[in-house]
Amino acid sequence: MNWFMTLLNLIVRKSPEPVIVQKPVEELPIVKVTEIPTIEKPNVVAKLALAYPIDLSLSKQGAEFIYAIETGAKPSDNGGTGSKNTKHLHWPKGLSGVTLGPGYDMRERSAKVIEQHMQEIGLDQTTAKLIAGAAFLTGAEARKFVEDKKVMVKSLTLAQELKLLQIISPQYERIVKKWITIELLQSEYDALVCFTYNPGASIVPVAKAINEGAVSRAMDIIKSRVPIEGDVNHRGLVRRREKEIILYTTGHYTF
Repeated sequence: MNWFMTLLNLIVRKSPEPVIVQKPVEELPIVKVTEIPTIEKPNVVAKLALAYPIDLSLSKQGAEFIYAIETGAKPSDNGGTGSKNTKHLHWPKGLSGVTLGPGYDMRERSAKVIEQHMQEIGLDQTTAKLIAGAAFLTGAEARKFVEDKKVMVKSLTLAQELKLLQIISPQYERIVKKWITIELLQSEYDALVCFTYNPGASIVPVAKAINEGAVSRAMDIIKSRVPIEGDVNHRGLVRRREKEIILYTTGHYTF
């Protein structure tokens, strides 16, 4: 047995140690951060811009156009004083309420709002409160208010009339911007603001047609928005619609 163990030890001692061969690790390509594809996030700002594409406001020509249509005179008429007929309280008849200046109709305005607007154009508080008494009046009540109060209110100046137009026009501009979803020319925008400015004129079907590219249909709708024949305001509104259509389709401000 001793000789066997001696032989075994010699064999183990002479056996070569195992050699571990390490293969070289292949170098991975360095990828720059800029080369990593990124997933683009939705452009929220761009979407908002598409939702409200109109970046316009009523132009000076547009304001003068509305003034002329509402009062029957250009600001430059009568020695630069504008209309002679609308500077005082009046009632245009029909469905209108007590009106002052370029179409400032009080039939759908509260006393608080009227009083505020009157003071904004420079009228004293007493006069502003008196005029505010016309809030929501129509028909015979509006006519009687004008008969009783007209002489108690001094005529507005042209500057006050234009200021009144400047105060109230933004509410009609917001309506146009709410319903129109395509870009417009300045003259097209002014025409639609003028159309919306007129009480009872609904922009919704007109805007729908314009958004769909059906301009001819939109103009037909505008043309149809007049009182029935025989109404006291029929002829005047027919002429108004014609001018609004000309402005939209040709860009010509017809005073």
